[in-house]
Formats: sequence, structure tokens, C-alpha cells
Amino acid sequence: MWHKIAFKYYGEKYLSEVLRVTFYVHVDGWRRNIRFSAAHWVEHAGKCERLHGHDYYVSIKLYGPVSSDGMIIDFSLVKSTLKDIVDKLDHRVLVPERKIVKREGGLVYVKKDAKVIALPEEDVKELPVEVVTAEELAKYIAERFYEILGDEIRKRGIYQIEVLVDEGGGQEACHVKKLFA
Repeated sequence: MWHKIAFKYYGEKYLSEVLRVTFYVHVDGWRRNIRFSAAHWVEHAGKCERLHGHDYYVSIKLYGPVSSDGMIIDFSLVKSTLKDIVDKLDHRVLVPERKIVKREGGLVYVKKDAKVIALPEEDVKELPVEVVTAEELAKYIAERFYEILGDEIRKRGIYQIEVLVDEGGGQEACHVKKLFA
């Protein structure tokens, strides 16, 4: 289905190139030190229901044609954008926005199970997710990346973004954002 939409958007020449040859660029979060440390909890998940933290590493792949400048996209632009996104998550308590009860006196009151806990406002990062998991973080980061670089991504004909969030010890989740699906 994505190829029909891509054909209408980019035309026959572009589509034939994409179907013939696929390229991608990859920025490895472990090697490039694109990381953040954060606390969270996962409802209805046994011991993960308790507040705990991870050192997350974030990697990305972007699929598309090689442009006339010889690149799919400039690595430095990808790295700096990804780093800006994860820096806003670093050393925070990650909370689903639906769990925020109120903000008052520099505190954020968060519903956790049957309790309401108070956290310093500057320590909380509110996220538009149902639950804070590696899967949801990968999706959130992919969406933010596309929001920031959408014009450049469309201009270059990039048709797929994959964001991988590694929470340590070989545990990782990947979100695949197909741009023409």
C-alpha cells in the first residue's frame, strides 16, 4: 500500500529507485553515546510496578534514496536532533500525561495505583503515552524526530524511520514508522 501513496507523491522515477535499491543510515546510540537515564514504573507488571530506572540508549535507522548530494540525510543532523530529544528525558521521572492529577506549589501530583504521589515539577517529564515502556518510548522518540525533521525527511524521500530503545542488557524495543503506509 505504501508504494501506491509514494507513487502519487513522488512519481514513477522515485518509486522505481526505491523498489530497486534500498539504502538506510544508522546511528547507533551505544557507540555514539546517545543515551538518557530515567525512572518510571509499569502498571500491572509485577516488580516493574515499583519506581525504578534504566540507562537507555537510542538508535535510529532512516530508509530512503541517496540524494544528489550523495546522502540519504546528513548524519550530524540526525545525531543532533536525536540528542536534543533524549536530553529532555534525561534524569527525569517519566510519567504518562493521563496520570497527572494536578500541579501545585512546584509539585506534580501523579496517580500511581491507588495512591497519589507528589514529585518535584522539575524532575517530571510528562509523556503522551498510555504507559512508559521501551516500546512507547521508541514510538514517542520516532514521532518527535519526525515532528522536528519532517520537512527534511519528506524533501529527501525518506520513507521509513526505525527507532530502537535499549534499556540495558540486550533488552530493546523498536518502533517502525512507515511514512507512506
